[in-house]
Amino acid sequence: MSTQITTMTLFRFNKRSDKWWAFKMMRLAIPRLKEIKGCTFFKVLGSGAGEGFSILPDFGTYGILQVWDNESVANAFFKSAEIFKEYLHHSQEHWITYAKNISGRGTWSGVAPFELNDTIDPKNKAMLVITRATVRFRSLLKFWSLVPMSQKSYLGNTGLFYTKGVGEIPIVEMATYSLWQSEADLIKFARDPKGHGKSSKRAQHKDWFKESLFSRFQPYRMEGTWAGLDFKKIQLHFNL
Repeated sequence: MSTQITTMTLFRFNKRSDKWWAFKMMRLAIPRLKEIKGCTFFKVLGSGAGEGFSILPDFGTYGILQVWDNESVANAFFKSAEIFKEYLHHSQEHWITYAKNISGRGTWSGVAPFELNDTIDPKNKAMLVITRATVRFRSLLKFWSLVPMSQKSYLGNTGLFYTKGVGEIPIVEMATYSLWQSEADLIKFARDPKGHGKSSKRAQHKDWFKESLFSRFQPYRMEGTWAGLDFKKIQLHFNL
């Protein structure tokens, strides 16, 4: 067990010049983030249009996933790191979620980045889920043909606070970030026999993924704002 925490930061860019800056930072930010002390793993992520996976890009939303030795080093980064200040300068809105890993399986870029945290709050029922997959080239058409079926499971699920499809390489390397009211709401989505549950079983059975990861977290702190998101409602589930 460890004191490791994970943060997911989303940035919204409205101006064309800022969107271009964010797009370039998909590569330019990498060497600078490698120098950050206390950060053991990170990914600079683009996003897809709408919710979940999408072939169409969202050039106005980007994210940075970071894994930290502890919360103190994360706080220091968000308080004083020059690269974070640059992102704030160019973005019109940002949202940071702090989370502790509960469980997980699989790898991302060949490593298992998330360690179980030993300070999970049993009263906090909210759940954050990060999934990631690299689709085999031979399976791309079959995989994307099932995406609409999977997305239907989001409809009517009142326990879903927010979800966004993110990734490093469009179409091939994808991830999802989703925030849920409870584990029960997540299970309802994951096992939907007419939607996600059916498509997920087919993908796993056919071995469509070159690499995959599924991790659950307990979100416990948020900073920033995000249009249309009711932070007060979400905070009620954080036992704060």
